[in-house]
Amino acid sequence: MPHTYREIGALIHESPFFDHLQHLHGMLLNDVKIAAMVLHNRDHEERSTDPVEVIQRFDLDNIEYEEAVLRLEMSGYINQTGDGSVIPGPRLSDQKDPLAEFLKNFDITN
Repeated sequence: MPHTYREIGALIHESPFFDHLQHLHGMLLNDVKIAAMVLHNRDHEERSTDPVEVIQRFDLDNIEYEEAVLRLEMSGYINQTGDGSVIPGPRLSDQKDPLAEFLKNFDITN
């Protein structure tokens, strides 16, 4: 289970899976980067509490952390609780969804 930024980044950039993801869902690679950004920020001892720093690590200059979380939540991959915690969303149970399968490799709760 990858936990470090480098391991997550390697998964994003080296896996041929993401070519299929765009075809299946019309999702851009940035959507996967957003997912990894959110997960990385929630699940790493070196995580930054500064959204700008996290965004810079994933080359997402035009996407705010809150927008990234909102996009994942609107897609059903994550849910936010009243206190701002992140929990798995209903779409994570879709076994035919490759992004859901990818996200299951991470602990997205905090």
